[in-house]
Amino acid sequence: MKIQHINQTTCNLKLNKKFQNSHTTYKEKGSIILEIISDSFIGYGEICPLNHFSNETFQEINWGFQGFIESIDNTIDYSLKDLLTLAEIHCADIPSLHFGIDTALYDLQSKKNKVSLSKFLCSKAPDYIKLSSLYTKQKIYNTNTIKYKLGIKTIEEDIKILQLLQRQNKTIKFRLDANRKYSYLEFQEIYKKLNDEIYNIEYFEEPIKTPNIKILKKIKSETKAQIAIDESLYDGSDYKQWMENDLIHTVIIKPSILGGYRKILHLCEIAAKYNIKVIFSSALESGIGNAATIHLAAATQNYQEHGLNIYNFYDSCKQPLYQKDDNTINLKSIVGLGYDRLS
Repeated sequence: MKIQHINQTTCNLKLNKKFQNSHTTYKEKGSIILEIISDSFIGYGEICPLNHFSNETFQEINWGFQGFIESIDNTIDYSLKDLLTLAEIHCADIPSLHFGIDTALYDLQSKKNKVSLSKFLCSKAPDYIKLSSLYTKQKIYNTNTIKYKLGIKTIEEDIKILQLLQRQNKTIKFRLDANRKYSYLEFQEIYKKLNDEIYNIEYFEEPIKTPNIKILKKIKSETKAQIAIDESLYDGSDYKQWMENDLIHTVIIKPSILGGYRKILHLCEIAAKYNIKVIFSSALESGIGNAATIHLAAATQNYQEHGLNIYNFYDSCKQPLYQKDDNTINLKSIVGLGYDRLS
């Protein structure tokens, strides 16, 4: 394909409410929307680093992006593989940029092939993706899986809220995210209190301040807690060793800050090798990044409930793939990402 133009637009979105975990509060999110144009087709991507997860700066993103643009010759008819290789050369060390460019290139090619991005990546990708819920005071839940943030309130307050949710829905499953709040001894106490009062906890996500193989082995030998990792994918932790030693139950992937599609799909393959669940999750992307993550979840033939409902975070950011109260996403009639033109 010949590339005629590459455009970028910055945007800054305010969240519909403060999004808080045990360490950080997010009120707004900045990102860059990409357009890669070939013939009459436009491929869209989104660059959206996340504070306290991503290491790259917007200056580094700009340098890498300019390097990629300057490597493109508008007179050359490139293959998709050629363009992905150029993205790898210029963006491998800038994960959010690599994700954005890969997304735009795959969106462009899948539109030319008249298939969804997920079907382009995997012909056996399912037509439907399921969503989980994120706990908020005001929300009525229409899914059986709720993610709840530990470490913001007292554990006694947490237990009261979780018990109320249990009474409302006997089949509910909890994903409890501590964002590395606790020492090992603190987690032992928290675990005992929760385990005595709350049933059907699917996993504890990143409960330990400084996780390592020794602590994870102690958790496995001394408790029945299932451990999920998220931050550990981005901070240099030796998470592959943990996976090999059967210490991890679930991997939470935020594709928009992990890197290019090859890296994302390879991590999913490693997880599958060790029978580890994969949950795809939001890094507060706008609609483009959210759609890309949905297609990646489908392309890995993943039937879990994913934390990808954009309406948990934004009111003004519309998503054409689904409505606010949907608990499944239908990808059957989608071409590319699902965005023909941005308006």
